[in-house]
Amino acid sequence: MDSQNNTLTIREYPVFETLIGLGLLATAVFTGLAAKGDWTITLITGLIGLLFLGLAATLVVQADRIAGTLTIQRSSLLRRFAREIPVSDIAAIQLETSRSSSNSSSTYRIIAITKQGETIPFRSSFSSGFSTKEAKARKLREFLGVGGQDLSLGGLFETATSMAQQAFQEKQEALTGPEAEEHTTEGVHWRVQTAAFGGMGITRWFSPDQTCPTGFVFLAQKVAGQGSAGGLFGGLNKMLYHQLLGMYGYGQDDALGLEYADILPDVDPKLDPHFTVFTSDPSAARQFLNPWSVAPLADWATRYPLKQVQKTNELFGQLTVMISPKGTYISSPGTLIPEAVEELTNLGVALVKGR
Repeated sequence: MDSQNNTLTIREYPVFETLIGLGLLATAVFTGLAAKGDWTITLITGLIGLLFLGLAATLVVQADRIAGTLTIQRSSLLRRFAREIPVSDIAAIQLETSRSSSNSSSTYRIIAITKQGETIPFRSSFSSGFSTKEAKARKLREFLGVGGQDLSLGGLFETATSMAQQAFQEKQEALTGPEAEEHTTEGVHWRVQTAAFGGMGITRWFSPDQTCPTGFVFLAQKVAGQGSAGGLFGGLNKMLYHQLLGMYGYGQDDALGLEYADILPDVDPKLDPHFTVFTSDPSAARQFLNPWSVAPLADWATRYPLKQVQKTNELFGQLTVMISPKGTYISSPGTLIPEAVEELTNLGVALVKGR
């Protein structure tokens, strides 16, 4: 795979077919030397070997962003194929799968699908090597800016998450109005957002009125009395919080300085039994955790304590608070009824104004 600024070239050589052809020719020579007047097997084996060598095609695919074209070329001793496709006509580049009759194994090839519905295979045959082919298809999609289904585990998970988020968003909007709609409470601007992790939905209250430009402060509700970090398990806890940030839909723009983040020790005694604080800026975290912020958080934990086993009829699950460079989020799993969103709003307004 060769790439420059505006061109990307993929080359595949017919190593497998060439080896088979050479092997058959060697077998033909061996059987010919051992033959005693009967050359049938020798001729058949040799012809098949020559056929393999004659049809073994080198594939060259070139994507050109300046010309706006994708060129597919296959060349062998016996035949040649060339096709130039305008990028504007390409709807998707992805893998096509062929399964055996017993469904015990699968083979693959890369295809381009045009907006007119035509399927153009890069190779006429299917072969193994899913990971390599998927990587090439993904590289072409990203380079040309076209669509296509990512069949890798990560791609399938991302697709499932996207579909789930759309479903959760529609459900939440049916209860509390459009996600883009901005509200104002006591001078604090806010709106409701949805996120999804796999099949789990997250409802987030968001306000741009309070930010942490130098990093982030993340509070995660815990079962009362549960420890925060410590000792040999500190590194493990940091990894768990990295995963928790992703689960609640926070990306790199939110978790600024994540590589330096750690669990904040010596948290306010009123807050420590109920929340763990994970931050990349301890100084900013301590400024945020003042008496006017700690009080409503402690009150929340008293009214809505996190339990080891949450019942399905609980109004809230685990509460998290994220103060990021983009704003302040308060999140809870699931779809929330209007009364629950009102509770999040009361807490959010108290935290924003308490700073």
